[in-house]
Amino acid sequence: MVQLKYIQILKELKRMKEDQAKAVLKINILSNIIVHQLADILDFWLRKLGVVCEIKSGNYDNIIQDAAAIPRDEVVIIFWEAANFSDGFHYTIKNANENETAKYRNKIAGELGLVFQSLKNHKKVLFNAFHSKPFELGINPGRLATFVLESNEELLRVKPDNVVVLDLNPLFLSVGLEQCFDLRNFYSSKALYSIDFFKSYCDHITPMIAALAGKIKKALILDCDNTLWRGIIGEDGLEGIKISTPFRMVQSAVVELYARGVLIGLCSKNNPADVEDVLNTHPQMILKNDHIVIKKINWNDKVSSILEIHHELNLGLDSFVFVDDAEFECNLVKEQLKEVAVYQVPEKVNDYPRLMEDIASRFFRFEQSAEDLEKTEQYRVQTKREEAKRAHHSMEDYLRSLELHVTIARNETNQVPRIAQLTQKTNQFNLTTQRYTEQDVSAMLSSGEYDFFTLAVKDRFGDSGITGLVILNRREEAAVIDTLLLSCRILGRNIEWVFMDMIMEYIDKPVIRAAYYPTLKNSQVSDFFDRLNFTRLVSDQVGQHYEIEKSAYRAHNEIDYIKLTTWKKS
Repeated sequence: MVQLKYIQILKELKRMKEDQAKAVLKINILSNIIVHQLADILDFWLRKLGVVCEIKSGNYDNIIQDAAAIPRDEVVIIFWEAANFSDGFHYTIKNANENETAKYRNKIAGELGLVFQSLKNHKKVLFNAFHSKPFELGINPGRLATFVLESNEELLRVKPDNVVVLDLNPLFLSVGLEQCFDLRNFYSSKALYSIDFFKSYCDHITPMIAALAGKIKKALILDCDNTLWRGIIGEDGLEGIKISTPFRMVQSAVVELYARGVLIGLCSKNNPADVEDVLNTHPQMILKNDHIVIKKINWNDKVSSILEIHHELNLGLDSFVFVDDAEFECNLVKEQLKEVAVYQVPEKVNDYPRLMEDIASRFFRFEQSAEDLEKTEQYRVQTKREEAKRAHHSMEDYLRSLELHVTIARNETNQVPRIAQLTQKTNQFNLTTQRYTEQDVSAMLSSGEYDFFTLAVKDRFGDSGITGLVILNRREEAAVIDTLLLSCRILGRNIEWVFMDMIMEYIDKPVIRAAYYPTLKNSQVSDFFDRLNFTRLVSDQVGQHYEIEKSAYRAHNEIDYIKLTTWKKS
């Protein structure tokens, strides 16, 4: 997309907006320079990832006032350029005496404090670190560079937890200083950055915004021949394939993703024994069997194999990234599985590690939980469950054989990272699809107006961890189910009914209200509250609203094969 001209982006963006898709996030761009092209480019970049956002730009050089007016559930991007702290600052600071410099320093510190006070409870703030480029390019730092360094130290000292500070220097190096800046436009109209910079910047931040919107990639599916090594194992043999430095760099990046909780799978047209031979015995292989959660090594078409992986792991197709060297295979998957992100290995092998860096960015997470680090083993166990299911004559026999145990806890502060992560990542079994950050969850817990119930599941195969969540809003005379979700890892075991039984047992108010807000992915729970005999009150543009008297609720006592091991009312 970086090759597209700005006029082409505008034309394509206009066409995209015709589908009238509902915005999942609101984004505000605040700046003390002119960055008006950024909103269009960012909108286009996000829509290409399947993320629709409402993007607004604040007034020129009005960051403090605009920050105070932004609702807390919106995302904020801040371009606060040191070169324009005041008119001509990039050259006047070079001749300022110590008293004048101290006044500037205090002014910036005070303004940072005001902005962060306004934004401390917002969903997420992406703040570009101050820089002195392109106004000081010498080896020795000048007064502007020194002032910038001190300002960044203050920035890092006072920023709230929801602020992510972005270092732009790697982007400047990647794009090139001359290509990043337009000094003629800066001097005439305070427009510092080029279109090329904005495109690179959007490449950099869109994975972060996609993560906030719940568009998180979870599984990396790799071909083998000419993807993990150079050559064809079935023809060249173990000694004939080459694992040169670029391939080792790629494998190392894949192992790093595994360590961050990304699921690694193989999908290759090959003899299984040949691939196993490489994984187990080739001395230069960095990627090993222990890193791989699922393999489809056969002679089936790649679409069929990916669909099998999709069903066995119970993950949405939009959770997958697929990498292959063959143009035919890439195009086939692109055409038939449009939700899958597809990348083709570049012809020049030296470009491959750089492509893998781009791929790795698709798995961006703001926070990482203990469950992420255990995910590969949990999904490996899931494949064993699928094998066991096929060995039983009925679903109930299979479920009884699992020896299911659930643990429910309430308002556990040490679970805040996992709670936030569940709201951001869970899409299929999610009644309202409310997205919350760790700051949101902590604030809601501190308010005393919400109860957070988490569900942990284990069976004879292993521990699935914290995989369910209910958030109750008890501010009103009725209890309101703000959030009800279950991870796709535990679906199909009737756990949701037992979870609801326990929640309803806990509620001490006579009336319970709930809602279902439809999305493109949660249609499977569209009748969930209907099946629980909730009364449908009204349907509107947002969704369906329900109510039930607690005395009218009927527990699912027939589900006697799920054991409640702990019921913490902390």
